[in-house]
Amino acid sequence: MRERLVTRRWQWALWLALFAQPAAAIDSALVGTWQGEGPVMTSSMLKTGRYLLRIETDGRFVLLLRSPTELAVDSGRFESASSGGFVRKLSTGLEDRGTYRVGAGRVQFSSMFATWNAQQVRDPQAEAQLQLLAVLERTPVRPRISDWVSRSRASALLWQPDAELQYVSISGLGDDGLLRPDTATSIGWYSRRTDQYLVLSPTRSGGGALTTFVTPRNGRALHARAIPVPIRDVDLLVKGQRARGFKGQYGAIELRSYGDTPAQARVMWLAAVRNSPRFERHCWDVEAARITDCRPLAGDPEKDYRELERQAAAAWAAIQRQAAGGSVDNATLSPPPTPYERCGGAGGTMGQGNNCYNSSGDVIHP
Repeated sequence: MRERLVTRRWQWALWLALFAQPAAAIDSALVGTWQGEGPVMTSSMLKTGRYLLRIETDGRFVLLLRSPTELAVDSGRFESASSGGFVRKLSTGLEDRGTYRVGAGRVQFSSMFATWNAQQVRDPQAEAQLQLLAVLERTPVRPRISDWVSRSRASALLWQPDAELQYVSISGLGDDGLLRPDTATSIGWYSRRTDQYLVLSPTRSGGGALTTFVTPRNGRALHARAIPVPIRDVDLLVKGQRARGFKGQYGAIELRSYGDTPAQARVMWLAAVRNSPRFERHCWDVEAARITDCRPLAGDPEKDYRELERQAAAAWAAIQRQAAGGSVDNATLSPPPTPYERCGGAGGTMGQGNNCYNSSGDVIHP
């Protein structure tokens, strides 16, 4: 009995030695909330703007940087910061190391990436924002896109209060409808006040951080409706189709509203079946919570392809008649204009759902 107890204690001691994370050596003068402006290395690469930085006693940090054209919401850990030297690991695994000087409520960090200066602040609003980010950073990540969209919402509202979810794009989804470590995900938020998109993507380091970039809309057509948050998960579509006997895999998957007007539009998950010879797509109507036919609102690519085949066959038949010496009007050698050509001729641009949009983002019918 005594030997068994000693063995168990030894096993626990070995487990702690192997897996317990050592406490970071952090200069107590660095602990607190700091505010500055300038270039800072983040998980979204080098960003420039006004920033808030909160450093905890255990070395963990959260960073919020904003400017008219930039946003970075970052987290990580100072693995050491003492005696004027620091090692900082970002959520992507990137390591930033260098020197620091602190005193009289001011701090300067210098590394190969940037030199940044900040002053200590006591701002209840700033503290509340950083506290929210700290809670999210410490909340365990689930492999569900709905979880990531909810996380991204906090960042989007810190970016612009009027941010609304426009789309979610996924590639490389697991066969069970859950995200894998290598799943590529983009979550697009739009601000009408600034006419900009904020695009967020989960980092692949296994943490809860998101990389971000801000981009102007540049005339791209907006979808007819914003997507309500929280969202329904894409695994509802996957499970529903598996129950129907579907055994294939999905390629690109997108969540957005389909339809020309807000009254007509429906928020749907649309998944393209990989290696499908018939351009097969599966859709889940989010509001009705059921599998639905994609074609009425999202277009019919198979029908479009058949029309192109018909036009090509007609043109080839005309060429053969001419080669045989028949009399053929030269106009018949040219197939009728495609929807893309008709749209371009009217000064528009083809967009989502095979619709033609003018420069104002309105659907036109050339």
